[in-house]
Amino acid sequence: MKKSETSPTVQLQGGVLGTAGIVFFVVAAAAPLLVMAGVAPLALNIAGIGAPGGYILAGLALGVFAIGFTAMSKYIHNAGAFYAYISVGLGPRWGLAAAVLALVSYNALEIGIFGALDISPKPL
Repeated sequence: MKKSETSPTVQLQGGVLGTAGIVFFVVAAAAPLLVMAGVAPLALNIAGIGAPGGYILAGLALGVFAIGFTAMSKYIHNAGAFYAYISVGLGPRWGLAAAVLALVSYNALEIGIFGALDISPKPL
């Protein structure tokens, strides 16, 4: 069977991802679940009976995102996360804007989590 000349074959380099890389990947993937579970009592306290609806809406939004992310992964062969996907779809200027927005948002989330979970360092 002949290879098609129009679709180049992309192969991953072997031996690059080790045990430590896989462990950190799994921990990073599980972090949002920890936040969702850790903030659940606070969400129930603030929103009351409406809190589960917020979780449902967040799940639906993540489902739509996952469908789009999976569909685009056929065309994006770059490890640049949001920047790579958005710059291919909307251009490099929007990709950079999304990367900066993600950086600022993650830092704001971290500050909010300290307040929500009260895990800030305590003086001795």
